[in-house]
Amino acid sequence: MIFDAHTHFDPLDSRNPQGIEYAKSVGVEKIINLGFHYDPRSTHYKEWNNDLYNFGQKYKDLIYPVVNVDPMLGQEAVEIFRWAIKEKQMVGLKLIPDFQSFKIKNKEAFDLFEEAEKLNVPVFICSCLSPVYATPSTVGVVAMNFPNLKIVLSHAGSTNFWSDAIRVAKRFKNITLLSCANPLRGLREMVKEIGADRIMFGTDFPYGYPHVLKYELAKVNLLEISKAEKEKILWRNISRLINLE
Repeated sequence: MIFDAHTHFDPLDSRNPQGIEYAKSVGVEKIINLGFHYDPRSTHYKEWNNDLYNFGQKYKDLIYPVVNVDPMLGQEAVEIFRWAIKEKQMVGLKLIPDFQSFKIKNKEAFDLFEEAEKLNVPVFICSCLSPVYATPSTVGVVAMNFPNLKIVLSHAGSTNFWSDAIRVAKRFKNITLLSCANPLRGLREMVKEIGADRIMFGTDFPYGYPHVLKYELAKVNLLEISKAEKEKILWRNISRLINLE
């Protein structure tokens, strides 16, 4: 099985059926949809999350939607997050500090982390764009303060901070690395330093369509690891994180 743990499908994009059929054609059987709206201080997050939910229902058992909220909306963000998990059965939380203009150590973000820890769902955090808002090391502060929180480092630092992502994942066992947009060298070092149990496959699809899917799969296939370890990276680890196993 292949479980793509990092996609960005816009529920209102007319090209979605074509993209989904292409993903299936290369072996993808399940998809985490991290959404597409990250506008700071927007008043439309509940509407957007409802669109994500409805899109997931259209492709039930294939697409698993993740909540998007802006921490700086305060209690409203916590309430939307709780609503999406409890009433809409969404499977996690996605944050991009750079796009949403907040620092990962803000109190408002910590309120969401506390809620995610209570709800036992993973938080996907992008920390590869700018050290002003978040880096893998600053996400380590979150891991230290919330030891039972399931943290996913989306892009695992990407080309800029992948070595930093490895260092922080070695220190905090509640951090999993999601390796899309990493160089093959970075992925090999991740496997070497932290093992296959906390590395996940993702693509950023449909960005880079259609080549990104084949490129990210090729990186995993080029790893000199066992079949069982590849299965962990390709689907078992994300299934465990969202409680499908």
